[in-house]
Amino acid sequence: MSYLNNIKKYATVDFSYVYRNTEYSQCQMNKYKACVKDTEKKKRLSNNLCPICYYTGHWTGGQMFTQNQCGVCEAEMMFGSTCIDVVCPKCAKELGICKHCGTTLNLKLPKKEKFKVAK
Repeated sequence: MSYLNNIKKYATVDFSYVYRNTEYSQCQMNKYKACVKDTEKKKRLSNNLCPICYYTGHWTGGQMFTQNQCGVCEAEMMFGSTCIDVVCPKCAKELGICKHCGTTLNLKLPKKEKFKVAK
């Protein structure tokens, strides 16, 4: 019981804390539901993004301009922040992967034969 007494000394849980966290959890749940429904699939695929990045992504970045190489063809890419894509749009489209995280666009495990990428 002394363990519980110690927690009470340090944890401050009040109405605003519970309200704020519940609101955040509801927001996250809505994002996951949208991800499963995939109502904007056509738009998502045209942007070469997987459902997770499209519906739940809220990327922030630091530095003003960041340069990176495509993880497949090594083409130079320029971004407006440190929030960068891992592959260029061309390679993402050819391989059917998300340009931002590299996941397959349909979230199904890929077949190894499809990825015959030579560097």
